Amino acid sequence: TPADYIGTKVFAALVLGGLLFFLLSISDHPGYALLLGAVGAAFGWLAPDLLLRSRTRARQRQIQRSLPDALDLLVISVEAGLGFDAAIQRLVDKRSDALALEFARVLAEMRVGRSRRDALRDMVLRTQVPPSCKQSNWV
Repeated sequence: TPADYIGTKVFAALVLGGLLFFLLSISDHPGYALLLGAVGAAFGWLAPDLLLRSRTRARQRQIQRSLPDALDLLVISVEAGLGFDAAIQRLVDKRSDALALEFARVLAEMRVGRSRRDALRDMVLRTQVPPSCKQSNWV
């Protein structure tokens, strides 16, 4: 949740800033303790953002790499006579990557009454993978 995320940022800032302040105040250079404690707190505040951004990019790259194979499996399944929803279910059953998890969420949303178009559009918004925008419209 957003509150947990802010809490993590505050905790990281306090721990890193406090640790640097404490270590420098008992060292031979206590004059730098306040300055480097503030720098440590700033880095602690920004570190969760950097980590989240890095994980987001890695997930987007994974989805981008698996998209052609997933679309190929969907096309083959539909051409073999499966309905589109069954083809998505087959993709979810056969694969275990981030894209398969997103398609599993699409199926779950459709089971509770969302339209296929809305569920796929939400997947595009969640993943933020540019090629998936065009391919999702194609689907």
